[in-house]
Amino acid sequence: MTTTYTRSALASAILLALSGQTVMAEEQTEQPAKEKVERIIVSGTPAGIGVRKIDAGYAVTNIDADQIVKLSPKSTADLFKAVPGVWVESSGGESGANVFVRGFPGGGDAPFLTLSLEGSPIYPAPTLSFLENSSLFRLDETIETMEALRGGPNPVVSNGQPGLTTNFRLKRGSEDTEGVFKYTTSDYDLQRIDAMVSGEISDDLYFMVGGYVKSSPGIRDAGFTSEKGSQFTINITKELENGTINLYTRQTDDHGAWYLPTPLNVDGIDAEYTQLGTLNRQATIYTGPNNDEQQIDLGEGRGWKGHVSGGSIKLEFDNGWSFTDRFNITKGDANTYGLVPAGSATTVGAVADNGETATGAVTGTEYDADTAVQQLGRWVVLKEISAFTNDLAFAKKLDNLSLAFGYYTASTSANDWWSLGNTAYHVLEAGGEMLDGIECNASVDGCDFNYDINST
Repeated sequence: MTTTYTRSALASAILLALSGQTVMAEEQTEQPAKEKVERIIVSGTPAGIGVRKIDAGYAVTNIDADQIVKLSPKSTADLFKAVPGVWVESSGGESGANVFVRGFPGGGDAPFLTLSLEGSPIYPAPTLSFLENSSLFRLDETIETMEALRGGPNPVVSNGQPGLTTNFRLKRGSEDTEGVFKYTTSDYDLQRIDAMVSGEISDDLYFMVGGYVKSSPGIRDAGFTSEKGSQFTINITKELENGTINLYTRQTDDHGAWYLPTPLNVDGIDAEYTQLGTLNRQATIYTGPNNDEQQIDLGEGRGWKGHVSGGSIKLEFDNGWSFTDRFNITKGDANTYGLVPAGSATTVGAVADNGETATGAVTGTEYDADTAVQQLGRWVVLKEISAFTNDLAFAKKLDNLSLAFGYYTASTSANDWWSLGNTAYHVLEAGGEMLDGIECNASVDGCDFNYDINST
C-alpha cells in the first residue's frame, strides 16, 4: 500500500512530534491490507474452474480450521449450523442428525444435503432412511477447511444437492514439517487425543497423516463407555511440472449412543438422562416368520465403521486447456441400535398383570403401582453400504469465457437388515430395566408393532 502525505509547515511539526504514533498507525493500516485474501471457489464448479466468491451467483460459506476450533461442534452436522439458511437437529448424538435447508421440504434425515471430501461426494444417495451423509464423516485436526454451497451449478454437473452441498478439504504437506497434538477432556469424562503431522517425503512429494482416538460414557451418562471411536487419515500429494496428483484414505471406526426423547409430563422425569444403560443394553428380539431369537447390544448406538478413499489429478496444458479427474470410494457399515419410545408414559399399576407390582427382569427389584413406565422399542438397523464416484472433465479458458465438458458417474449400494418395534415396558429412569409380570413383555410379538426388512 502507498500512503501519500501533503505537508504544510504546521503539519510537518505535528508529524515530527507524533512520528511514533504515525508509524504505528501506518503499520496497523497496512497489516489488514496484507492479510486480505480474495477467496476463489472451486467446490461445485464445472471442472473445478475457480470462481471469485464475489462473482458467484449462489451463497457460499467458508469455514477454516481455526473457525472450526472456535465453533467447537459436537458433530459434523453441528458444524452446518454456521451456514445461513440451514437448521440442524443434532441432539440425537454424533450420528443421525436431521438437516433442513430453507426453502426445501423436510421430514427427517437430510434429503437435500451432499457431503463431499476433496470435491467428491462420499455417498451420492442422500435419501436413504437411517443414513444421512454427515454420519459417515468425523471432524478432526486433518481438516483444512469446509465450503458450503446453497444453490449453484453442482446439481447439474455432479451429485451436489440444490439445498446444501458441503466440501471438506484435507490439510496437505509442504516443505516444512509441522504437526499438532491435542488432548481434550470434559465434565462428562470425555477422553480424546488428536494428532496430525505433515511434511515432505522427497522432492515435490508431500504427506499428511493424522487422526484421533476417543471414549466417554456420553454427554448423558449411560454408565458404560457408550461413545468410542478412532479415525486415521493419510493424504499424499505429488507436485508435477504442470499439475498435481493427490491420494487419500480415511479409516473410521466410531459409534455413540442414540439419544431419543423422554417424557416431559411425568413428575420426577427431567429429560437429562438417557434411557440406555447397563440393565437394558443387552436385549433379545424375535425376527422373521419363524420368530428367530436374536441377541443384540443396544450399547452400539449409531456409527460408522468403514473407509472413505479417493484422489484427484489436475493438469494444466498450453493454450488454456486443463484436465481434472476426481474419484472417491466409500465402503463400510453404518448401523443403528437404539431404545425408541412408543406411546405415552403410564404406571406399573395400569399395565401389570396383577394390577399392583412388576419385577425387574435383571435385578429382580419389585416396582410398585406408582412407578412410571413406558414402552420402548429395541430397534436394529444394519446397513452395509458402498459407493463409487468419478468426475472427469476437460476445460478451456478463453479471454472472456470458460468452457468445460466431461463425464460424471456414480454407483451406490445398500444392503439393509431392519428389525423395528420389539417393544416392551421399561422403568422410566436412567438405564431403566425391562419388567417381568406384564403379559406383552413376555410375548414374542411384543407390546406394539413389529416388522422386519431384509434387502440383502
